[in-house]
Amino acid sequence: MIVASSTCVAAVATCVVAPLVGAAILRLSERRLDPRLVAIAAIGTSLVAAMTAATWWHLGAGVPILLGHRLAGGDLVHVDGLTALLLPYVAVVDLAIVLVAPRRAFASAGVRRLLFGATVTFATLSTSHPAALTVLWAASIVATTTTIRSTVGGRATARIYGRMMAVAIACMAVGTALLVADPPWIAGSGATGASGGWLVALAVMIRKGLIPFHS
Repeated sequence: MIVASSTCVAAVATCVVAPLVGAAILRLSERRLDPRLVAIAAIGTSLVAAMTAATWWHLGAGVPILLGHRLAGGDLVHVDGLTALLLPYVAVVDLAIVLVAPRRAFASAGVRRLLFGATVTFATLSTSHPAALTVLWAASIVATTTTIRSTVGGRATARIYGRMMAVAIACMAVGTALLVADPPWIAGSGATGASGGWLVALAVMIRKGLIPFHS
């Protein structure tokens, strides 16, 4: 059980870190390396690691593997059956994108953003820690803003998007803190937890562009 847990956690860590290492290599290589090959190697490593994590989880006792247990209402590392399913799935999707995308889409900066996004996604799927989830949620917004800004004529759009997302991040951070302080799913919770839930819902509505934030 201990060996399976340690191997699973190490595999999950490799899955998360590999795309970030690939992005760093592209940044340092200054276009001396083919971005597609670096991305294939990075995400391929994540796929192998994700499959390893899934295998070891299924070979274990079938209980969640936790690290940093109950920190602020969650676990820094949380691997269960859903994680074991989603990590390989996301890795396969990302690898397919890298393999079939046209050559013109493989500027080094764009591939670095793709790899950073993969790291954020893998990390989000591997944790249940409220603070970590909030930080990762904000990081994904920063990556999207950078992508919008890099498009032709995208600076003005990125500026407006960034302002709205700043509001969303603030709502998510405050709402998550209120939920941790007064969990509404526990008997005896009050208005604090309910307010936190509404703030998180507001953050998601802004992020997803739902009415009345669709424009």
